Amino acid sequence: MEDILNEMMTDRGFHLENIIDNTFFFTNNSIKVLAFFVKDKICIKKIKEIEQFINTDIGYILLIYNNSITSFAKQAIKTDLECDVQLFTESELSFNVTKHFLVPKHEILSKNEKIEFVKKNKLKVTNIPRIFDNDPVIKYYYGKPGDLVKITRDSETNGCSIYYRIVYASPNWINVIYTNMNIIANLKIL
Repeated sequence: MEDILNEMMTDRGFHLENIIDNTFFFTNNSIKVLAFFVKDKICIKKIKEIEQFINTDIGYILLIYNNSITSFAKQAIKTDLECDVQLFTESELSFNVTKHFLVPKHEILSKNEKIEFVKKNKLKVTNIPRIFDNDPVIKYYYGKPGDLVKITRDSETNGCSIYYRIVYASPNWINVIYTNMNIIANLKIL
């Protein structure tokens, strides 16, 4: 699991700086990212402990948990922490989703590339097909609402097909479906 975390952060342009206990420190020279492995249930107390690590250099935090997270802790993450927090279950980091043979290459385009694409194709952003921010590959690359994703698929008919998707925030009912799918997938493994 630590290997997958390291691969993911390398793909995002970060390198491992230090490890202390279950806390990993990553940097890309200007932004620092903290990754916490939490074995117990994530509750308000744990969020308060994590809050002590936050300073102005921290770009965002990754919380990787095994058990569960309380609704109060989720609310505290949204309101109390002064930086973005990305949540992963341990099962989500059990393998590198981008290396699966059925997953096409995804690339999050820069803001300039997005503007150029929209102008060149005379599109409105609202007309571009959507992909939600809790999609496993988008989550892997830390795609945020408003990002433009270029998806390159191998095709039997024309060799290579390129698709574009705009990242949207996922509605709550989608999160419930993904959570239930993870539970079902874990049950099938057992």
